[in-house]
This record gives sequence, C-alpha cells and structure tokens, in this order.
Amino acid sequence: MNEAGLKQAADDFLVLLNQERARVLGSEYGNLKYSEATDNWVAIRGKENQEHFESTGDFDSHVRPDGSTYDTALVLPKEFYGQYVQEGEVESFAYSDGGENTPAGAAKRAFEELCNEPAHYDNMMTKGYKYVGISFLPTTVSSTGQRYYTVVVDFLG
Repeated sequence: MNEAGLKQAADDFLVLLNQERARVLGSEYGNLKYSEATDNWVAIRGKENQEHFESTGDFDSHVRPDGSTYDTALVLPKEFYGQYVQEGEVESFAYSDGGENTPAGAAKRAFEELCNEPAHYDNMMTKGYKYVGISFLPTTVSSTGQRYYTVVVDFLG
C-alpha cells in the first residue's frame, strides 16, 4: 500500500473502533477523533515499533528504544494543559497477504487481532478516551523477509 492507502487503513480502523465502542459502551462513546497530540505521538511510536520489528522480528510491547515506556513519546498540546489526561496504547501487527493489501483488509485484520486479545480489547473500550492516533506502517522482517503492517493505536482522554 502507498501512503494514501496506509492513511485510509487508519481511517477504516477508526470506523471499526468507533462502531464497536458505540455497540459495547453506548453511542456517546463511539466518537473518538484524531488530534494533533495523538497524530504526533502515534507517528513516533509507529516508526519505533516498525524499526524494532523489522530488525528483530519480535514485537516489544510498549517499550521505546531507550527503554522508557510508550507514553514518554507524548507531548501534550495546550488544549490538554491543566486537565487530567488518560492515555493508553495498543500495538499489533497484521501479516501482509492478498486480502490485507487493501486498506479495508488491513484495517479489518488488525482490528480483529486486537479484539481477540483481552487486554488490548479492554484498553480500546476504555470510556475516558476522546482522541485516538492510528499508525499503519509496512514492515519487512529482515531475517525472514515476511511482510507485515505494524499497527499502533494511541489514546488520550
């Protein structure tokens, strides 16, 4: 997928996420939106996870290259100053094959994988979140040549 396709996969993932949140939590919770804070945060975390996965073939959950936790990549814009901010992150990867080489296919596969992991699903259904950042990046594991999409979803509330 090209850059436009990766952005479309993120948008398709958001639609699936908001539909599930509305179904499970009620319609008032199915309206997560992108913000500058989540866009910047997820861009950093997506690239970090992509590089780690490409070089090791291993997914190092929620840890940054310097050993700090995922949330140290977050720089809050003024709109959040003085507010209690709830944050969370879910990470996954989707094997890249025929059906997942379309934005809708990649989004569906990644969403299903995250929904099948209870801790990630619970995090995605947290009521306090208002904003989300979603990153889809093509990844090739150097040791095996297998292609994946590294997926990072960061939340703010």
